[in-house]
Amino acid sequence: GFLSGYGKTMQSEVDTFTKNVLATDNETAASPEVTTKVLFGFPDAVLTAYSAECDLMVIGSTGRSGLNKRLLGSISAEVSRAAHCPVLLVPQNAEYHGFKDIIYASDFESLHPLQVVKAVSFAERFNAGIRFVHAGPAHESNEDTLHAKFKTVLETLPEAYRHAPLIKLVGENVMESLYEFTASHKADLLVFVTHERRFWENLLHKSITAEALLDAKLPLLIIHAEEEID
Repeated sequence: GFLSGYGKTMQSEVDTFTKNVLATDNETAASPEVTTKVLFGFPDAVLTAYSAECDLMVIGSTGRSGLNKRLLGSISAEVSRAAHCPVLLVPQNAEYHGFKDIIYASDFESLHPLQVVKAVSFAERFNAGIRFVHAGPAHESNEDTLHAKFKTVLETLPEAYRHAPLIKLVGENVMESLYEFTASHKADLLVFVTHERRFWENLLHKSITAEALLDAKLPLLIIHAEEEID
């Protein structure tokens, strides 16, 4: 009974909030159909389970500090790792001015042509440029193989994207190197496309922190390859 009453209260608040936000949106001539839903449970588990019904899940930070900030950051990280659909992480300070320059970061040892095509199709919708970035040690034994594989993938893309560059970043901290690169090139979106979930897990455990997810000003889009989605 308590949950029923609480659920109705929360549903009313969500509906009111959504209505007010849409009322102030004057940039879009026709707003999309919007429905709301209140879910109960541990946030990361509930969102991960619900992602199986979604084409895209968008998670925004609240800008809270202290323990709440770290907790919400860990939820964002866990959902982005385990979700059954692409996850777009939108930090509080992010400003949307369209997607003009997209940075695509991947574990190029498992470069997945289909995901590259999908990312390029996304870029085409916004008439955006796209840069492909590989972060790794200074000297890699298979670097020539990576470039050859990348060149083969480029040949499957639309003509406008067949000459997109593959940029090598060197640094011990992958996320730090990527953020520095995206900041210097004023990128609008950082995309991770992973063939193996351990690539994203390694980033989370070794390089990226929960607070970095919330403090970054750049939206992050995380996509797992089809065979990695349960």
